[in-house]
Formats: sequence, structure tokens, C-alpha cells
Amino acid sequence: MIAKEQGIINAQPLTARSAAAALVRSRGLAGLYTGLGPHAIRDTFGTGLYFGLYDVLRQLLGRLPDGTQGPTPAWSPIPSSLTPLFSGALAGVSAFAIVYPIGTVPSSQISPSSSAEAEPRYDCAIRKQTQ
Repeated sequence: MIAKEQGIINAQPLTARSAAAALVRSRGLAGLYTGLGPHAIRDTFGTGLYFGLYDVLRQLLGRLPDGTQGPTPAWSPIPSSLTPLFSGALAGVSAFAIVYPIGTVPSSQISPSSSAEAEPRYDCAIRKQTQ
């Protein structure tokens, strides 16, 4: 994006230091924090969703009121020793699948498409999911 703004075509990849310096030159110190708000919202939502799903799954799969793992329900093929692992894996995959479309918003703010203008924030999430 910075190379495109400077009119450079086929620019060599920037190092982290030179990219940060170019951002500060072109956008000021605030340029280093582009996308911070949407990233914070996405991460907060994703973490809350993960722990909520994990807790629900643990309760469904036999967690006792004192927090220890009891026997799993008869309908569950999962051994009680693997319940925390299974709950964490399923909660992680589910939270990622739900939060992933939200993650396209800050990514597109930081690195917009090849068009001359960046796509509108929420419209780009829908477009990227349909591509």
C-alpha cells in the first residue's frame, strides 16, 4: 500500500523497520496503529466467544459443580480424560469460524485491495467472504 501511494511498482519487500519508518513518514505516528480498534474488538469478541463455548461444552460433557471432571454422559463417545481437550478444540474452531469474517475488516484497513480506494469497512468483509 505504501509503495502504491509512492508510485513504486514491483517494490522490494520492506523490512519491519523500513515499513514502520515509511508509515510514520506518510501517516504520522498514528499510522502505526491503523486497525487497532477493529483488532481489539475482534480479539475481545473472539476470546469471550471461545471461553463461553468452552464452558458450555465442559458442562454438557460432565463437569461437576465443583469444577472437576465427572463421568461423561452416556451419549458422548469421548472419554472423560479427553473432555477438556475436545472442548477446547471445538470451542477454538467454532470461535475462529465465527470471528474470521470480522477479521477481514482490520486486514483490509491495513492492506486494502489493488483498487485506488480502500473498500468500505463492512462491505469488504462481505466481499472477501464471497470471493
